[in-house]
Amino acid sequence: MTRRFATGCILFLLIAAPPILYGAYRAGLTQENRIEEWLPKRFDETKRLYWFAERFGSDELLMISYEGCTLDDPRLPELATFSHRSTAR
Repeated sequence: MTRRFATGCILFLLIAAPPILYGAYRAGLTQENRIEEWLPKRFDETKRLYWFAERFGSDELLMISYEGCTLDDPRLPELATFSHRSTAR
């Protein structure tokens, strides 16, 4: 590699780096994927989403399970009733 070529590469990097870094920074600021923006307001799913967000916030989730839990476990309705009663207070 010649000295002239190496100097050209370094000069190119010094000139190109600021706009590339600024562009990457700006792209990170505007990158959003909000479901509310692309779901039509009249859909039942949208209404349920707003209902859920109103009660639970946008980033809260509680996942409950137990050893041996399956969808046909007879204890599951009891757990659902208990958890619903606890959150209704």
